[in-house]
Amino acid sequence: MAETVKYLDVWAPTGRKRMRDGVEKDEPWSKVGAAFPFKDGTGFSIKLSALPLNGELIVKPPLPKDIDKIPEGI
Repeated sequence: MAETVKYLDVWAPTGRKRMRDGVEKDEPWSKVGAAFPFKDGTGFSIKLSALPLNGELIVKPPLPKDIDKIPEGI
């Protein structure tokens, strides 16, 4: 049986690069919120902490290391 989704991460594309430990790394997305499924499974409640400048959002399951953490304060 499939596991019920607790939430999905909401990301905004940034296309920026950052220096980490002297190495330039791509950071193509920035986490801007979470999407919580309705109990009846018909949709999502989306809570954002920021708005993307280009109007584009990406919704994906949380990373394995974050799967059991439910976001607070978004």
